Amino acid sequence: MPRNRKHLYTRTNEGVLTEDQADFLKDGYCLDGSLGDDCWIIEDLSGWVPFKTRAEIETAWKRHRTGILKEWISMLPGTRPWCWWALDAPDKVEYFDGDQEAYLREHGLLSTEEEKEILLKEKQGNREVIKPVHGAVDDD
Repeated sequence: MPRNRKHLYTRTNEGVLTEDQADFLKDGYCLDGSLGDDCWIIEDLSGWVPFKTRAEIETAWKRHRTGILKEWISMLPGTRPWCWWALDAPDKVEYFDGDQEAYLREHGLLSTEEEKEILLKEKQGNREVIKPVHGAVDDD
């Protein structure tokens, strides 16, 4: 009898993210397709985002940050996923709508390997400026 892989994948108490949770940490889109910036001001997130509370989002990000960043940067060097902007960005800005690469470079946040990958993509003519659709928010 086949196993329900979705069910096995949702054992978050063991540190496994569901696909929806991983996607939310990366792109910040809620289950209804809206942006998750309001999740910092709403108490009960059930049914709106794939986490119940802001604390769950922060815990999941802390636990999976390194892996998500490694995967993200390998695919999109010079950029960061939504949750990085929301929780890790040095400047807690209400809305970031600039050149991510320039911001990261200005704050000394690009690794040597990432810089090399950016240069390689530029040489290949495969480089575009990527602006986030949303960014970090105040903790207040």
